[in-house]
Amino acid sequence: EAAISVGMSPVLVFGRIVLPQVLLSTAPSIVNQFTVIVKSSTLVSIITVQDLMFQSQKIVNLWYEPIEILTATAAIYILCIFLVSAAGKYLADALRRRYGFAAA
Repeated sequence: EAAISVGMSPVLVFGRIVLPQVLLSTAPSIVNQFTVIVKSSTLVSIITVQDLMFQSQKIVNLWYEPIEILTATAAIYILCIFLVSAAGKYLADALRRRYGFAAA
């Protein structure tokens, strides 16, 4: 209301006041949901969607070396989750630095 009373348009109010607060408070939740989606993608291999785990199982059935192949697959998943988490932390830190306040 204060921004509108000084003559800011509703679009400008949303972009400069509302959106930074929303992003700061929802960024951890969005990153968490994306992490859950990546982790849950192994379950779609059960219904024969060709993802990383499905391809790993095909290689295991071909080479008969499950330990090495599934360990490499797990390492790839861990790397993906780590990168997503690091990107989320970077985003939250950048928002805190830019707008100078923390989520309540």
